[in-house]
Amino acid sequence: MCARIRLGAFWVERLEATPDVGLDCTLGPEGRCVPNMGGDWAAGHYGSTLWTDNPMWIGVGFEKTKPHSFHYNFTMVNEFDGYGACQFTAAAFGNFDADYIFSTYELRGSIDENGSILQPLFIDKPYE
Repeated sequence: MCARIRLGAFWVERLEATPDVGLDCTLGPEGRCVPNMGGDWAAGHYGSTLWTDNPMWIGVGFEKTKPHSFHYNFTMVNEFDGYGACQFTAAAFGNFDADYIFSTYELRGSIDENGSILQPLFIDKPYE
């Protein structure tokens, strides 16, 4: 699910986690979430259309096609008019021990007419 909100001179777009954090990846094969194109809806599996039908994931060119351990989201704030600044956060959340306490990895950055700046990778609870 993607939300687009206008706040003054800025567009804010936020994508909820894909797959939803309620999906327990540890129940999938080898403890991973599995994107499916077909009807295999075993534990830890979800529909690949969460990637292929979502304009935000299409726009940033990101799609998971193989089993993975994380839930991903993307947030962007962009100036409404003209060629302006864009700020973004790409995040991955992992729950490796099924306790619903998530590891968090975030990459934040900004892009404008002068180029891009990436902040250092933020990591919280890397072994959860």
